[in-house]
Amino acid sequence: MAGATWTTPEQREFLETYYSRFLLAQLQAKVSQYWDPIYLEWFKRWPEEDVASKNNSASDPHADENKVLQEALQKQKQQIRTWFNYRLQRSGCSAVNSMTKVIQKTLTNKANGTVHTPAEIFSTIAYKEEVQERIQDAIKSGKLVTKQEKLSAVCRLTCEAYTAAPADIQALCEEKV
Repeated sequence: MAGATWTTPEQREFLETYYSRFLLAQLQAKVSQYWDPIYLEWFKRWPEEDVASKNNSASDPHADENKVLQEALQKQKQQIRTWFNYRLQRSGCSAVNSMTKVIQKTLTNKANGTVHTPAEIFSTIAYKEEVQERIQDAIKSGKLVTKQEKLSAVCRLTCEAYTAAPADIQALCEEKV
């Protein structure tokens, strides 16, 4: 027995056009950024004031219209999210997406998903011995004053030290990438 449908055929077609983008947003872990454009387009096409006024006249005619509208908007947003999440679970894509996310995290070293360069790995290994003293000397001499100058110098000197490092150290750093 099929449940009651809360969408019109036109609304369902609208939601289905956004479903593939929803799957992509799920995969990239950007679902929170995904909802606003959908809500904007949805409420342009189907304003909630009509639904809210029908609900308001049926219940308490003295209720605050703004409050009723806000509640109706929140309910509609929840229904839209539920529509997408229900289809995601039924399709089996949620398992694929979670597996893909685990693989992606395994292949990357940073929490934000970017991969370390060999020079960055070298910096974690040999910064104190190879770079730190040269940076401190440059700061004391007044050559490096601003934060940007200091950061640029650290990057430049780290890359130079990495390039000058023995081949086995470079191979070790590249291995950890």
